[in-house]
Amino acid sequence: MLFTLTMNAKEMDQKFQEGLDLWNEGKSQEGADIWMELSEHGHLVSISELFYIFLDQNEFDAAQSYIDCAKNQNDPTILFLKARLIEERDGISAAVESFKIAADAGHPGSLSLIFDWAIQDNNFDEAQTYLEKLQAHELLLSKMKEPVTIEELRQKLEKHKKFIQEISGFEEEDKVFTIAVGSDDTNVYLEVRVYD
Repeated sequence: MLFTLTMNAKEMDQKFQEGLDLWNEGKSQEGADIWMELSEHGHLVSISELFYIFLDQNEFDAAQSYIDCAKNQNDPTILFLKARLIEERDGISAAVESFKIAADAGHPGSLSLIFDWAIQDNNFDEAQTYLEKLQAHELLLSKMKEPVTIEELRQKLEKHKKFIQEISGFEEEDKVFTIAVGSDDTNVYLEVRVYD
């Protein structure tokens, strides 16, 4: 099958699979060449594959060049790739807002990430909001690098809520612990106080 401007999505996916087969057979350059052609036509899966190849090699300009091939720069996948590029190039703190933008656009990986961050920050209302948005992506969540279900995410949220409620219910005097450091012969103790 030759590349044409009139290739439909199914034909592009078939061509992508040909490239993947070549890649898996050890013919990585031939496979990548097919993906490069497809990416020039805006094929998102090919763009993603090439993006990660170059991102893994810290070739940020090359990775950006594949993002630039996308016909819709506001596609959730492209927004996620932009956030990943910022994260790798400038650090996670620089990428937080970009991940939130990708999550708000509906990218399941970003939704899951922001859900986790909300739990870590004890922002349970935000976590619940992102959990509800993730429900539309349960099939994709099951195919992620670390597969997960909505029920597992719901349990994770409830478990963390319960833990925070339990520790916030302690009286101040309950938050003082004495931890023995050393042996009984030295009688060295360390008092640890935990406050809200």
